[in-house]
Amino acid sequence: MTKYHISKMIEANTIPQVLQRNYEEWRDRKTAIREKKFGIWIEYTWSDFYENVKQFSLGLISLGLNPGDKVAIIGDNAPEWLYAELAVQAAGGISLGAYQDSVTSEIKYVVEHSDVRFVVADDQEQVDKILEVKDELPKVKKLVYWDIKGLWFYDDPLTISFDEVKELGKTYEATHPGAFESCIEKLDENSIAMICYTSGTTGLPKGSMFTHKGLLAMTRSFLEFEHLYPSDEMMSYLPLPWTGEQGITILPTLVSGATLNFPEKAETVQEDLRELGITYGIQSSRLLQSQVSMVITKIADAGLLKRLTYRLFMPVGYKMASFQLGKQKPNLLWRILNIIGYFLLFRPLQDWLGYLRTRVLYTGGALVGTEIYNFFLAIGINLKCMYGLTEAGGIPTGHRNGDIKMESAGPPSPDTELRICDTGELLLRCKGLTVGYYKNPEGTASAITNGWLHAGDNGLIDEDGHLVIFDRMEDMAILTSGNKFAPQYIESKMKFSPYIQDSVILGRDKDYLACLISIDFTTVGKWAERRALAYNTFTDLSQKPEVHKLILDDIQKVNRTLPKAIRIRKFANFYKELDADDAELTRTRKLRRGYIEEKYIDLIESLYSDTSEVSVKTEVKYRDGRIRAQQMPVKIISIPEE
Repeated sequence: MTKYHISKMIEANTIPQVLQRNYEEWRDRKTAIREKKFGIWIEYTWSDFYENVKQFSLGLISLGLNPGDKVAIIGDNAPEWLYAELAVQAAGGISLGAYQDSVTSEIKYVVEHSDVRFVVADDQEQVDKILEVKDELPKVKKLVYWDIKGLWFYDDPLTISFDEVKELGKTYEATHPGAFESCIEKLDENSIAMICYTSGTTGLPKGSMFTHKGLLAMTRSFLEFEHLYPSDEMMSYLPLPWTGEQGITILPTLVSGATLNFPEKAETVQEDLRELGITYGIQSSRLLQSQVSMVITKIADAGLLKRLTYRLFMPVGYKMASFQLGKQKPNLLWRILNIIGYFLLFRPLQDWLGYLRTRVLYTGGALVGTEIYNFFLAIGINLKCMYGLTEAGGIPTGHRNGDIKMESAGPPSPDTELRICDTGELLLRCKGLTVGYYKNPEGTASAITNGWLHAGDNGLIDEDGHLVIFDRMEDMAILTSGNKFAPQYIESKMKFSPYIQDSVILGRDKDYLACLISIDFTTVGKWAERRALAYNTFTDLSQKPEVHKLILDDIQKVNRTLPKAIRIRKFANFYKELDADDAELTRTRKLRRGYIEEKYIDLIESLYSDTSEVSVKTEVKYRDGRIRAQQMPVKIISIPEE
């Protein structure tokens, strides 16, 4: 088993050159990409990968793509997404992604703001979004789609299929032999390769620009401590416009020569993970939370023997996790118990979750609750935290094997420097840092000072050099008593509850902390069914007295881990799920705290009054455009002191 090739990495100065070197080394001797279609895994060699990128790139050139032009890619994770990205970069263009679940107005903003000339879209849904506003996007020259289903009879001159563009590429190559290789050779490592838009938690998304040199430098830095091999199996299922997916999955896969797998669809990720057995991967904290909830729910529904096995051996797993975190060697008794627990409980759980072969699993994007972290370590998953942000262009910090702290995001990667300024804000400097925000010099000047990026996060660097993040600077808050608290830190503790999907901690300039809870409709629904508790809608279920008691118990568990001065005193359940389409979450599923506090101002004020119920006015939007206003009664629950 050979480690990734350092020499090849140094020789390849641009991302398309990495693809070219892999093609020259492996051609048809190794699988580069695997895609699941109709239940069957289809394999593509490095020759297939290279030819698809070449044909599509030359096809775009024949349609008028020039160096420096921007091309937006919108769609689910699929080989075509990757082909398009590298094809654009090989032609000297700049690729950028838009989240596939974005509404039309969000896509229009990204495409218009970045001066996109070509759009590559997945299917009819994404094509329709562009066609709906095409008159407002005069710079868009062509709209390419790769899934033809439902588009057979579209005759708009703006549209063209992915395969048609490839055919144009073949024709272009016949009259311009060697053109693709010449384009790759001419690429400048300091030219812009990619624009990644921020999640927009506090305003409109900003487009961070990255060079080939910077992106590859961050990848090289990451691979210096997290070795990948050509034999590794990775799966791409997190959003491709997210820098975390680009920096920890796509680029490391290309550089190491590992095999990249694409699931059949988003709904089958869990099944495909188990079937494939990835050796290395990344999961969002939300998905980890969901997986823990699934396990707890399944165990609750299991037979007596399985429930007994879980109760007997999970404490053993937690004890072994504490030995690992404390860098202690367990005695013989604990090792024997852990071996028994592995075969009876931990191994089956690893297999069911899809991590049986996983050597390392990273998580990032939001704080992970210590309880969730402990759970995965307990069942034997090598879970590591990393810290990243769009502007860093990769992974600036991450845990090392044998050096894991649950409350931290690990030490800095090689070539990354960290500082904490007087205000408590994190500053960082690395080779992969964005060269600036597109069409936003003022934003660039305020974010980057003398090469140091103001991360906007409050944190500290501990005695072991680990980075500990508390919350966003603007979200750090103080009670009227003077006690400080970090909402995100407390919210991360809530994530261990299988019944809580999202929580919003409140209390800035107030006398006490309060909380708004969005229940996990699936898990709470199953809990209600087991108890023959009738309900008909999310609103109905969320306001049941029994559900309030269920959530109250889990909040009290969190309160016991907090200082008395910052314990939660009241809570209310949202009458609807928080939704990115309603602007309550970003497309990476982070809370848009400011918007939520503004939208639910009446409900929040009730949490700081003497009322036990408030009637909240809301609007229901139907698919035909009709809007109906209605009143929702929401209970305010006081939490008894312990």
